[in-house]
Amino acid sequence: PPPPPPPPLFQAEDGIRDVAGCLVGSEMCIRDRVTPVPLFNDTFTDTEGTLMSAHTPELGGAWTILGADLGITAANSAQARTTGSGTNNPNFHSNLMGADLTGGRKLIRWTSSAYGGTSLVQGPFFFSDAAGDNKVTCGIVSNTMRFQVWQGASFTDEIVGTIPDTGDQNTPYPEEFFAILDGQTLTFGYGDWVNPTMEGTLDTSSLTGLGTGAGLILRASGPDGIYNLSVADI
Repeated sequence: PPPPPPPPLFQAEDGIRDVAGCLVGSEMCIRDRVTPVPLFNDTFTDTEGTLMSAHTPELGGAWTILGADLGITAANSAQARTTGSGTNNPNFHSNLMGADLTGGRKLIRWTSSAYGGTSLVQGPFFFSDAAGDNKVTCGIVSNTMRFQVWQGASFTDEIVGTIPDTGDQNTPYPEEFFAILDGQTLTFGYGDWVNPTMEGTLDTSSLTGLGTGAGLILRASGPDGIYNLSVADI
């Protein structure tokens, strides 16, 4: 008998993905064929209270201070170590990571505790200039995922959506978060990066004053913060 027909590039799992099945399927097929090559990895394993700038990642360069220095918790996470807003707008509590994210396609993965509040997010930032006045953060606040776009030390939000799992300030969400840098395009998602639960994409080409810096930014002490951050070439 003749061989069976090849499977479709993408099998839609819900109504949302049915709408853009062709585009999503093509991208998922590309991702499925890629083996990430590690560039940077930090499980934030260190003595509780160690400042981020004094902490050594498992792979990659050291963290440097941008705003107020982050620190390591007993739960092995990066956290704002003081109350208040750190150095205030636009950098609060933040450090630059020792990884070069320029050139090629980059995959960033991390886990995060929940983060309350109404405005500023916690999460990795990208495309930062030297002062941190212009950058894009992929973060969470009040169980929503947001691109937070900083231009001239003031920000606007592009909301990706509501995280389908319930978060907690003292434990990570059950699935990981990820970002994909591809030139001037930034994708932010939740779940398996090959076949995510949800994701959104931001074209940064119209933004001004951007640079090449990347790191972590948090608003104030309270949540455990960010766990298990890694960067890889894809």
